[in-house]
Amino acid sequence: MDFRPSPAQQLLVSTAREFLRKRADNDALWRRMAELGWPGLLIPPEFGGSGGSLLDVVLLVEEMGRAAAPGPFVPSAVVATSLLLASGNADHRKRLLPAMAAGERIVGVALVDEGGSFDLDRIALGVEAGRLTGRKLFVEAADVADALVVVARADRDLVLLLVPTDRPGLARFPLDTMGGDKLFEVAFDRVGLDWRKHVVQDPAFLRPAEVDHLIGDASKATGTLGWSPKVSFEQLIEMMVDADLKRLKA
Repeated sequence: MDFRPSPAQQLLVSTAREFLRKRADNDALWRRMAELGWPGLLIPPEFGGSGGSLLDVVLLVEEMGRAAAPGPFVPSAVVATSLLLASGNADHRKRLLPAMAAGERIVGVALVDEGGSFDLDRIALGVEAGRLTGRKLFVEAADVADALVVVARADRDLVLLLVPTDRPGLARFPLDTMGGDKLFEVAFDRVGLDWRKHVVQDPAFLRPAEVDHLIGDASKATGTLGWSPKVSFEQLIEMMVDADLKRLKA
């Protein structure tokens, strides 16, 4: 068997070595990588990628390691891309992969819980009533990621959740590392998900909307009486849900 890299792979290696030799450690590096098509190496052509193989990735990552090149290539272009191709739904693939192939969107992966164990049986980050609460450690590229693939537990099952990083309640904290790698702790404080996937609606509690009684303008009370609500409508809903959950657990 011939284990030598193909001519295309040899070209990839030589191009990468020359490019990375001249690189600069700044934000422009990722954009230059995108111009070379590297973020889309594993993405199929129908989604804007080049449909490469894992061997192509190995050869490219070897050159990145040789040059100690920083960037979100492995977490986004390799790990997150592989997860989306293997388990993402058609909507996720159609919406995310073309932008990821172009380097316009970066997706990280949040796997390890705050206990620091890689054991999947010990993952405790949970989903309750469509809200995600807990912490993840050692998350690469969290500072530049547009979204995270989060491994969480819904009831007793493990699930993969795609969570935009701009959701309220999501916070990122840099971790101190011996090697200077950019790793982050990501905290989820009741981060809202698509509630339709996590909440069962009981028709017994539904009633026709009383539109006439639901229309109001609180600004009149503010202008006339100086009154303003102490909590937002969303906070009020959260308080009601919390009260119901506590009652059910009691």
